[in-house]
Amino acid sequence: MLVVIRGGGDLATGIALRLYRAKMQVVICEAASPTSIRRTVCFSEAVRLGETVVEGVAARRADLEEAIRRVRAREAALQSRSAAPYHRSLRLLRAHPSASAKDFAEALEALKKLGKD
Repeated sequence: MLVVIRGGGDLATGIALRLYRAKMQVVICEAASPTSIRRTVCFSEAVRLGETVVEGVAARRADLEEAIRRVRAREAALQSRSAAPYHRSLRLLRAHPSASAKDFAEALEALKKLGKD
């Protein structure tokens, strides 16, 4: 899953770290001149330095064209995989908000399998 976070300050960096550790792809959109105060714990420093590391996770500045190219490549890779079980489970969950925990677990399992193919 791709998650886009607006801003790379200390709070957003904490959220980005958690999402990254949960195996999600994270893109942080930051201003050209960040106003972060606690810069040693902010991914926004990558804008100024080109790259920064927080808690062992590296963040790298990318221009807009590069970011779009990477996202499109990821989407193309996902579309080429067989995602039918995941989409079937997702439709079930959307159609029935009160779906059982088993249905939800099946959807998550299908998503995990999709990421491993």
